[in-house]
Amino acid sequence: MKKVLSQQNIRIIKINKCKPLSGKSILEYQIGCHGDSDTFVRITNNSGGGWFSGEWVYLKNLIAALESTTQLLTSYAFQALFKGKSVNTAAFLFAALKEEGLVSTDTENPRCYVLQSVDSFMQSLKALITSGVSLKDTSVKASKASTQNTDDDIPVLSSKPKLESGKAITQAHKL
Repeated sequence: MKKVLSQQNIRIIKINKCKPLSGKSILEYQIGCHGDSDTFVRITNNSGGGWFSGEWVYLKNLIAALESTTQLLTSYAFQALFKGKSVNTAAFLFAALKEEGLVSTDTENPRCYVLQSVDSFMQSLKALITSGVSLKDTSVKASKASTQNTDDDIPVLSSKPKLESGKAITQAHKL
């Protein structure tokens, strides 16, 4: 299920760029917050032209998916969260989290990743939230919307991963 938040309810606290895991293009992503503790991330641009979902994704869901994985990490850990979406979205978000330092390349297997300190990652976001920073949405979709002067709602992927038979699945719920 999706919870819908209006654009004004998501405050953009960080805009950054990174290479996707393939290294073949440049991704742009945003990290936003709603209130003091709900944090979200989304991909806003890909210079390589690959399709992706630009929806805000609840960071707690991504972290839960990473923490519930018992093997070395790959973007496959997010696949259950993106059923029916572009397969690129999971990998692109994984690349953004790598750029943010939440995951790092495994020393023994460079195609796999290791989860880093979630507390350190969340503290860096908390510092941005409490600083009051509020960045302008520079995504292509936002610039088109601003010329049309609309106040569209933004869909937020709010599926919560749950372990069942050792696999992560998506459970629809309302936040």
